[in-house]
Amino acid sequence: MITNIKELFSKRKKHLFLNLVIFFPITIVAILLSTYIYLIYDLDNKKHLIEDTLNTKMNSIFVELKSSLASIELSNHQCTEKKIQKLRIEALRSPNFKEFGLFDDDFIVYCSSAGKKDLHIFSTIVQRIIQSDSRKTVSLSSTYNNIGHSTFIAFYQGKEGLGISGLVSAEIFAADVIELLPNHPYEYTLGKLAISDNHPPEHVTMIRETNISMEDWDMNLIISLPSSLYWEHIKSLIPFSFILWLIFTFLSLSIQFAITGYRHSLTYCIREAIKRGSIDVYYQPIYSLKENRTSSLEALIRWQSPYHDQVSPQFIVDTARRLGLLNELTWLVFRKVGEFYTNNSLSLNNIRTAINIDRSTLLDKGFIYSLENMLEHYPKLQGQLTLEITESHSLSSKELPLAINTFKAIKNLDINLSIDDFGTGYSGLDFLRSFPFDTLKIDKTFMDSLYEDSFTPKIFTSIITLARELKMDVVAEGVEHKKQLEHINRLGVESAQGYFFSRALPSIQLLKWLKDNPQTLSELH
Repeated sequence: MITNIKELFSKRKKHLFLNLVIFFPITIVAILLSTYIYLIYDLDNKKHLIEDTLNTKMNSIFVELKSSLASIELSNHQCTEKKIQKLRIEALRSPNFKEFGLFDDDFIVYCSSAGKKDLHIFSTIVQRIIQSDSRKTVSLSSTYNNIGHSTFIAFYQGKEGLGISGLVSAEIFAADVIELLPNHPYEYTLGKLAISDNHPPEHVTMIRETNISMEDWDMNLIISLPSSLYWEHIKSLIPFSFILWLIFTFLSLSIQFAITGYRHSLTYCIREAIKRGSIDVYYQPIYSLKENRTSSLEALIRWQSPYHDQVSPQFIVDTARRLGLLNELTWLVFRKVGEFYTNNSLSLNNIRTAINIDRSTLLDKGFIYSLENMLEHYPKLQGQLTLEITESHSLSSKELPLAINTFKAIKNLDINLSIDDFGTGYSGLDFLRSFPFDTLKIDKTFMDSLYEDSFTPKIFTSIITLARELKMDVVAEGVEHKKQLEHINRLGVESAQGYFFSRALPSIQLLKWLKDNPQTLSELH
């Protein structure tokens, strides 16, 4: 007991160490990749947000310009004291502009909040105003009045040909961009002049750059994602990475222990089910096409765990083999078949039942002795049994003589031998040639692909010809459709098994099926 506990703790320590080692690089990769994806996603979000912000800002500027223009009397082109005073009031009230100016249809600024003017608007600006559908544009000037070193000018021309311009500090206008990009290098330009920029050091590698182009305003904003910002994020995530590493390890161990616990639990339940004899035996009919009747059955194990629902028969067999209980499972099936025949001998008259035998059971030295005792205990089984052996692997030189003697002894007990799943194993013709089989069962895979290619029908026909040469009956497994049945019937197959006739049934349902089952192929149709 102490040794088992030590082994358990040793295994768990090993699992813990392996998971820590495995999930360390996985965590690193996950952090690196997720940080990259997040920063790219964040850059795209910032791009859309800044784009919306700039459009909103520009729209508000021109809404204000239009409003200011509409509030000023423009009946003449004279710069009166009243107009100058009105422009000054508009500038004082404005949240954006520091100075307003009026220009005529010759694009000459003749009046401003600073007084009378006589300034020609640059031809490039005039051209943009004329080409604009909304008769508006913007410009950046390095010198204009005394507002600042860099000024942002917006122009709007009304329907009458008269227009208004407004002056705002470019640095103030760029404040929204700077606020949204505290860590990203960027370059914000209007035309060829820079409104604002934040250039990174030359040696810094750029992971990605994104561009916001506002053609109506001749504005352009380039936002960069430098590698330095990426590694700053990675450094900030080091504590989280350690926690994530532990979480990954914990989840993995939890899942592994849960699966192990489930399997151990299921293994324990299977062991107990075999010990208690609670594994069920179902029977699938094998229909004789020559005699037009159910000529035999195949005994198949079924078991529904109270905790794990329906359990695969193959898993039960594999678990029994691993636990060294395969012989017990085999004799459990024999006993249930024996009881079935004892209690229903009249209904099962002239109907054989095939029981699958593993080679390890077959080669057991006490197998024949146990088989004889079983027939003595259940005399109704005399002459009613078939043993099905799968051609899963070749026999060794030591196993071959024992197998030959065992097969001869089985035949002496009036028990038929059937080779199951023929064509899917390793031994092939050598296995078939060595032993006195009565029946050859063609595996379901051949039936499934009977119409899929040109080779399978030829192989199918060859197997039937071979069986006839060796004086063996042929059973086709997996018959599910009428077309398949008609095909194998034309080929001369003696018997068929599959869902076309019936699935595997518990004993009570099988007896009812035998009673109600039509006895001719015409009735089956």
